[in-house]
Amino acid sequence: MDYLRNRASQPLRWQADAALTGVDTVLADDPMLTDRSGLRRRRPLLRVVLDSALRMPLDSKIVNSALNDVVVFTVSKDEAKTRQLADRGVRVEVLPAEAGRVPLGKLFDKLGEEGILSVLTETGTRLNTALLACGLVDRVHLFVSPQIMGSDAVPAFRSMAAPLRMAEVEVERYDNDLGLCSLLRDPWPKRNE
Repeated sequence: MDYLRNRASQPLRWQADAALTGVDTVLADDPMLTDRSGLRRRRPLLRVVLDSALRMPLDSKIVNSALNDVVVFTVSKDEAKTRQLADRGVRVEVLPAEAGRVPLGKLFDKLGEEGILSVLTETGTRLNTALLACGLVDRVHLFVSPQIMGSDAVPAFRSMAAPLRMAEVEVERYDNDLGLCSLLRDPWPKRNE
């Protein structure tokens, strides 16, 4: 799966203006979320973490590699933790809470104000499901590996009110792994003229 992750995720990160994850993924996987494609970029990749309670570990890879290219969106007003993160090159943005969580719509509005046009999300079950439920996903990339995970496996999504319809699925093969890609909605709809 590491081979698949590197071969498939790096081109996707290169294409995006920002890579977004949740603090649970940081705590579980300790990712860097950097673009290691080696290709020239339009702008530096902005690494974004959603962290309602500011649980971001100061010794995490993403914090230790921050060069003013990491922003944590939170609803916490913990000034001491905010200062500690800022001292390490991490910007903290406090948004008004919605049900105790970072409001996804406001988060994407804020990123849009900063000129971020495309966001790659590399998230867990809860955030994947929330992004889909809010209609904030234009394209889905699913990676499937032929492994039996058992009953303790973490699903990509929780059940949703309406089924996810993937039309015109593109399939790529990475040795024994598969990548499935589908446009869910056109991010640039044509306006009636």
